[in-house]
Amino acid sequence: MPRFEIHPTAHAIFPDLHVHAVRCRNAGAVVAAIDVNALLARAIRQRTTGGQDYTAMTQPWREAYSRMGATPSRYQSSIESLLRRAAKGDTVAIAIPLVDFYNAHSLQTTAAVGAYDVAKLPPDTMQLRPCNPQHDQFEPLGASADRYPLLPRLFVYASGTKILCWGLNHRDSRHTALDAASEDVVFFSEAAFPSQHAASAAAIDAIRDQLQRVGGLCSEHLFARVGNAGFDV
Repeated sequence: MPRFEIHPTAHAIFPDLHVHAVRCRNAGAVVAAIDVNALLARAIRQRTTGGQDYTAMTQPWREAYSRMGATPSRYQSSIESLLRRAAKGDTVAIAIPLVDFYNAHSLQTTAAVGAYDVAKLPPDTMQLRPCNPQHDQFEPLGASADRYPLLPRLFVYASGTKILCWGLNHRDSRHTALDAASEDVVFFSEAAFPSQHAASAAAIDAIRDQLQRVGGLCSEHLFARVGNAGFDV
């Protein structure tokens, strides 16, 4: 069973870092019972009506990327990217229902959410830790590696020397990202600052509750923070 840990040095850059997660062993099967297109459409309407100002939602993530040495205007958090695409009327849906499912919950809660195919995870403990530029390797999903510099202050999800997600939640590895055949899935949401804690927890609660209602075999709500650093997935 995979193990997840926040690296002890995280407190130096993100002393209030929280990570929430839930594993669903039959996510690929049960998501078929959810009208994911309608769920995503509602979330988009929720975030694109009423002239909402996204500054308060995205500014903490911009601060997080600045702390990591990554230019915020170039490297946006996953939730900022979703909000911007929705606001411009760009396509948010993709051809993988599980991804559209967690993106809908990300938009609804304005929390950063990602997921990994458990069957593809390396055997090493998964960590959220600073990048090691001399040893780490990253093969990004849908992009070339030279677009994603391995910065020493950059926080990454990694197993051993394999980076699973670059820059907290910016870009997944092509090796562990979800695909149409993914079944056993672990969903993650992290919060870099206290202002993000409630949204991050709410996103994982909502994902867990909806999957369980349609027969999902879900873990408990998993939680780690600096000083209480890990959990078994």
